[in-house]
Amino acid sequence: MCRVQSPPQLSSGAGTGAGYATASAPRWVALRLPNWGRTLILVLLCVVLTAPAARAQDGLYGEAAPDDAAFVRLVNASERDDLGSVWIAATEFSGLDPYTVSPYRPIFPGIHRLSIGGHETELIPDRGEYYTVVLTADELVVVEDIEHTRPDRAQLVLYNFSPWDGLELRTAAGDATAVEAVPRGRGRAAEVNPIEIAFALYHGGELLEAVGDPGLERGQSYGVFVLGGEPSGRADRDDRAEPSGRDNQNDRAEVRVLVVQAELVVE
Repeated sequence: MCRVQSPPQLSSGAGTGAGYATASAPRWVALRLPNWGRTLILVLLCVVLTAPAARAQDGLYGEAAPDDAAFVRLVNASERDDLGSVWIAATEFSGLDPYTVSPYRPIFPGIHRLSIGGHETELIPDRGEYYTVVLTADELVVVEDIEHTRPDRAQLVLYNFSPWDGLELRTAAGDATAVEAVPRGRGRAAEVNPIEIAFALYHGGELLEAVGDPGLERGQSYGVFVLGGEPSGRADRDDRAEPSGRDNQNDRAEVRVLVVQAELVVE
């Protein structure tokens, strides 16, 4: 014999206010079940109770995230093509061609001294936090990112490594601001509705560079990396963060805009 609680009966409760309900007292029903019936109930309970725990381990960046790690990605915002492999503790980052962005990788918290492309800095990641390390021609910068936790929204992160201070990401027509002014060497995030819409970079109310439609999807995070010098009038849309491939003698002077969907790689 086992006890099974019947679902509570919902009824409007006086004094609870509109839109609320109160539950009547539960009643207990005694059932006689054969052995196979008891086993079936136990199996169903196990499935119901463990499924949410398994789903909770899935992250919004593509893979389940380890509970005891921080997450770091590297950006080669320079012309350096000789970086080879970069190690942070026991984690290797490879394939860092000019103007590329790596996936996030798990890094154990601690104090890490970074030396990349002739520049040095210190990274002290906290458990569960996200970081973007950017190598420019002049410096190595650590940006602390904001984790995206909204499965119903998209996240836009504007990283400003251009000559302009206070870059904004607006709709292409400039009539609405998606990401407010970002200082040089910093990043700023905003949650937006995942709709088809084109964006552009503005500075002081003036159009600098077209970004286009990044193809926003629910639950995904997109980095808009502004790198380099003078505006060229267009941006590169590249989910894999490969080089733009422009054949231009003045590439070094042009601004580079990479739009990259965030990815977490756990090995």
